[in-house]
Amino acid sequence: SISEIVRQHVMTDDATNSPTISEIEIVNYADKRVLHNKVVTLRKRFDDLRTRYDINQERAYLITQSEKRAIEVEKKIFSRLDVPPDALLSITVENYTLEPQRYSRKD
Repeated sequence: SISEIVRQHVMTDDATNSPTISEIEIVNYADKRVLHNKVVTLRKRFDDLRTRYDINQERAYLITQSEKRAIEVEKKIFSRLDVPPDALLSITVENYTLEPQRYSRKD
């Protein structure tokens, strides 16, 4: 359900070994690739998370586990694509406009 996807967009439940990529994994991964309004590498995003939220050992552990999971999901997604993860870096918010019910490219 949509509520389940939203619930797990920051931290997913236990990792699944399913070869199928789930909606939860896609949304969670997308969340990890965006910093404010820019697509960034996982490393940059997790460096930012550590700077902002690494306030104790428990948080540090959770961030590290989330990063490991994001790397696994990234490999899972891009093993099926003909482009590398860095191809996403060329996507910028400035190239898109929000219209009712959909995103469209400005051209």
